[in-house]
Amino acid sequence: MSQLARLEARREALVRRCGAERVEIARLIGQLRPRPAGEGDGGTAPHFARHPLAVLALLGGLALFGRTREVLSLLLLIRSAVSLAGRVGQLLRRYGRSGAARAP
Repeated sequence: MSQLARLEARREALVRRCGAERVEIARLIGQLRPRPAGEGDGGTAPHFARHPLAVLALLGGLALFGRTREVLSLLLLIRSAVSLAGRVGQLLRRYGRSGAARAP
């Protein structure tokens, strides 16, 4: 087999492989695209809540552009809100268990 024929065969194999990978990447990107409201999680979560990496990228971008104080304030606010939500959840679980124990 000549060098040119081997190169043509290799090229054809690579083109087929690229086509298969292109189809796979399109499928994966389709899974990453946000769903319309009301689909999946009931549409109750804001768009950014379904993509936590986007939130981290936003905070990192703000920090890079010199808005460090705002980023730290936002992180503190988020931390406080998560802590408060956790405590409220604990109280609701305790209240639910104690109410179930008293039910006849």
